[in-house]
Order: sequence, then C-alpha cells, then structure tokens
Amino acid sequence: MRLSRYGILPDSGGVGEWRGGNGTYREYIVETDSDLWLWFERSETTAWGLFGGGNGAAPCVTVDAPGQASVDFLKINGHNLPQGTVIRSRTGGGGGYGQALDRDPETVLSDVIDGYVTPAFAKSAYGVIVDDQMTLDHAATLAARRR
Repeated sequence: MRLSRYGILPDSGGVGEWRGGNGTYREYIVETDSDLWLWFERSETTAWGLFGGGNGAAPCVTVDAPGQASVDFLKINGHNLPQGTVIRSRTGGGGGYGQALDRDPETVLSDVIDGYVTPAFAKSAYGVIVDDQMTLDHAATLAARRR
C-alpha cells in the first residue's frame, strides 16, 4: 500500500470562539491484492462542542476498487481489496468551545489563510467575509454578523 495524499481536512473542526481541531485526510493506493481491517469511532456521536460550540465532523472511509461502486466503511474486518484500489480516509474533527460569533474576525482570517477554514465556511459559520485577495472585508463582516 502506498500513501499518495495526506493533509489537514478544512472545515472539519467544530465552530466556536475556540475552533475545534481539524481532522486529517489520507489517500492510499493498494499495490497488490490485500485485505482491509479498520475501526473508526465517533461516527454517530461526533466530538461535541461546549458552551455553544459546534460538533466536529464525523470520520469517513471510502473504498474505490477497480470496476466496482464506491463503498463507505467505518468498521470492517477482512474486506478483500484488489490491486489498484484507492482508499480515502477522513478522521473526525474536534468540538468547538463558545459561540462562533465571539471568534475574532482576524483569527478567522488567519484560519482561512492557513487552510484550516475555507472562505465559504468562514462566511457561513463565523459571519466573516474574506475577499479574493485573502483580506478581511470589515464592513461586510460587521453587516453579516449583525444579521
């Protein structure tokens, strides 16, 4: 098995004044016929937020075998994987703490610049407007947060 991609999963941490930690993604390519065993937890009851914070995202594992439909698993023992299968895993995110609108807009902008939060998520979850030049639109942010 070869690890082909690995990184931080944007928008997976729960919203809050203190954002929950993001999960990770990994993509593996099966280089010889193999079997899969895995056990992911916290899929139905995700990491919860506290004092108004949002829950973190749930984990997910997708298996794409050649010539077969994609299948999602969270727990499986001894599943046959033919050579060329691609496995994509996403771990869950941590829960947030406090109200999302109490998070400093400059901190949300830093989250966007660092790739932890997408501009669309910053707008929908935090009421923070980040323009195409990756700068904070103060007037639009104030208006969005008032709504």
